[in-house]
Amino acid sequence: MRKIFTFFLSIVANVGIMFASDTEVDGIWYDFDSSTKTASVTYRGSSYDSYENEYSGSVSIPSSVTYNSVAYSVTSIGTSAFRNCEGLTSIEIPNSVTSIGYQAFYYCSGLKSVTNYATTPQKIDSYDFKDVEISLCTLYVPEESIDAYKAADVWKKFGNIESVQKPTASTTHPSLQGRVGVRLSKSSVMANSSLRRTVTSTP
Repeated sequence: MRKIFTFFLSIVANVGIMFASDTEVDGIWYDFDSSTKTASVTYRGSSYDSYENEYSGSVSIPSSVTYNSVAYSVTSIGTSAFRNCEGLTSIEIPNSVTSIGYQAFYYCSGLKSVTNYATTPQKIDSYDFKDVEISLCTLYVPEESIDAYKAADVWKKFGNIESVQKPTASTTHPSLQGRVGVRLSKSSVMANSSLRRTVTSTP
C-alpha cells in the first residue's frame, strides 16, 4: 500500500512540474507547459469574472517569456483571458501566438486598437470580441497580410485595417523589474527581483 501511495504522489508531483499554472511575469499571467516549453496568456485575479486586478490600458504580449530560468514561447491566448477587462484600450499580439481562446476579449468595451503581428490570421469566433465595437477599432497587421485579414472571419469586421511595422529583435522594458508571482488557491504569492528583464520579441 505504501508503494502505491508513493507512486501516486510521484505522478502528482510530475504533473505539477509539467504544468505551472497561473504564474505572473512582468504583469501578465501565464499557464506554462514545461513539456513543450510553451506558455498561454490567462486572466488576472482569482477568476475571469472576479472584477479585481484586471488588465487595463495598453498590454503588449511578448513572443517569449522566461520563468525559473527557462524560456517559454508564448503560443496562445487562453479562454476568457481578457474577458470583462473594460479598461483595456489596446493589445499587441506577437507572431508566435497561433491560437486565441473562446471569449478571449469578451466585453472589452474600452478596446480601441489591436496590433497583431501574425502573418496568418488566427481562426477566431465571433464571441472572442463579443460586445466590443470592433467596427470602431483599428487593427494593425503586417503589410503583406492586410488582404488576408480583410478576408478572414471576424477580423474583417474591424472598421480600419492598417499596416504595422515589424517589432525590433529585442525590446527592453526599463520599468519592469522582473516581477514574478504565482497564484495558488485563488491567492497570489509574489516574489520580486531587482534584476531587469529583457523580453525578446520575434516578428
